[in-house]
Amino acid sequence: MRQQGHNLKLSLLLLLVALLALSAGYGLRQLIQDNSGTARQDASHQPSESDILGVTRPDFSLPDLDSRQRALSEWDGRVLLVNFWATWCPPCKREIPDFIEVRQQLGAEHFEVIGIAIDNHNAVRKFAQDMNIPYPVLVGEREGSRISTLYGNRMGGLPYSVLIDHEGIIRKTKTGEYRASDLLHDIKPLIQKKSNNKDKND
Repeated sequence: MRQQGHNLKLSLLLLLVALLALSAGYGLRQLIQDNSGTARQDASHQPSESDILGVTRPDFSLPDLDSRQRALSEWDGRVLLVNFWATWCPPCKREIPDFIEVRQQLGAEHFEVIGIAIDNHNAVRKFAQDMNIPYPVLVGEREGSRISTLYGNRMGGLPYSVLIDHEGIIRKTKTGEYRASDLLHDIKPLIQKKSNNKDKND
């Protein structure tokens, strides 16, 4: 009788341990699934290049070469090329003269380039002075990278350019070097659209 009672207690104890182990395993599994689900959700919040086409551009502010905080919205009403670049990036440096040329052709009142340097402030300032860059250059290292991601640059490649029309809508993105002929081809319809809208309003 005593032996049967002992066996019953042992069985109940083993059953309790098994239930606890099962419960702990289920909880751990749920935790792993929740964490992996959160990671997937966070990744899905990063827009791709195709996701942002036709979308109103996110506003942001960064310091310029004189350390003054500038917001992208300052240039609303113009067709914009937002160009993410760095001084250590050879194709970035090669395309800058093309941007200057296109800006001169179209006029800064219609088209503006906003350079976003993901780089050291002193290096960018010296390079911009040496190159006589006439358009606004803003500087942001980690923040510049974050903004680039908001604009669809998931891979973080440089150079990365975004064309925005005069209404603030993103019309094109490009990873890699942007030549003057291609840039003009992409910009002219946006400039024409702006002119047509102005004529209608007048």
